[in-house]
Amino acid sequence: MTFQKVHGTQEEKPLSYEMCGAVVFIRKNITRVTEIVGDDEIEMWEYDEAKVPTAEFVENFASEVSDTQETQQSQIDYIAMMSDIDLEEG
Repeated sequence: MTFQKVHGTQEEKPLSYEMCGAVVFIRKNITRVTEIVGDDEIEMWEYDEAKVPTAEFVENFASEVSDTQETQQSQIDYIAMMSDIDLEEG
């Protein structure tokens, strides 16, 4: 999996895991940065991002989410449900 440095203009902090169609975006090192464009200061998010097919994400990464990360676990459960993948299979 290859991560690329990305700048985003989202108002809220981007999610660590986000499903978009048949792809899951995995983000890490999410920080708020200020860029100077001309005379303006623009606040952006900077993060490392990788794209993974949904089925591969569920198969390889679902078990890596710890119990203390309930929000991320619920996102994984949602992705699995929307992809019609049973996380209990074995």
